[in-house]
Order: sequence, then structure tokens, then C-alpha cells
Amino acid sequence: MLDVSIRSEILRLLRSVMENQGVQSMLYITHDLLSAQLVADQVLVLYRGHIVERGETGEILQHPLHPYTQLLMDSIPNPWRRQEPRRRVSQTTPSTSSHGCPYAPHCPLAAKQCWSLPAPVVDRPGGGKVACFAVHDGRAVEQARNH
Repeated sequence: MLDVSIRSEILRLLRSVMENQGVQSMLYITHDLLSAQLVADQVLVLYRGHIVERGETGEILQHPLHPYTQLLMDSIPNPWRRQEPRRRVSQTTPSTSSHGCPYAPHCPLAAKQCWSLPAPVVDRPGGGKVACFAVHDGRAVEQARNH
């Protein structure tokens, strides 16, 4: 793990190379969504190899809709957030079923169809896409508002 000042300098260098050297695109793979905000214009959130949400970085980080993206954002320490127990990202074994949403076993909004059908890919209000029955039905949007 890099210390904060070294990590910040590396991220600044990456951004500078992109802006000053004419680099049109870069693939930046991370679990650190805050660092992605510093170098990426677009973000793609993957869960077990499946795209669950994608769009403009600021929009995704400020208004996450997929329950897994919300969980990732909740796992970031925030000194200004009132102290509630932080949810943790599950480290369980992958499901053996290839049907349904891969996040269904861990999702607080999972409904019956989440277990057996592929999640519909719907437009995010702000641009981008999200693959989730709860977003399609409006349940995740309501949870995000109350978040």
C-alpha cells in the first residue's frame, strides 16, 4: 500500500500525462473509487465480472444507484457522515448459478426475479446505465434518495 502523499503524486502524474501528452484513454483498475474520481471521466463498476453500473464518474460517485455501487461508496471512510455501522463488502464464494443477478445473494433489495432473470439494463437519470431490477422498478432510486 502506498502512502497517501505518494499515491496523490502518482495520480496527479497520470492526470498530467493524459492532459499534456494527448492520451485519449487509459484503463485504470482500482477498488479506490475516490482515486478514480481524480483520473477518470467515466467509471465502470464491476461485480464478479459483470457490469452493474457505468457513467460519468462524478454522477456515479455522487448518486450511486446499483446496491453494490452504494455499498462501495458506503465503505469509504467519511468523517462528516453521521456514525452508523458501515456495511462491508462481502467476501463470500461466488454463486454456482449463472442465472439472475450475480449480486442477488448479498443485495438488500433483491426480489424474486433477481435470482432467476438477468437484470435489465436501464438508463441512469444523469446519464449512463445500470443493470438492476430495483432501479428498473424504482426501489433503488428511492433508497438512493434516502441514503
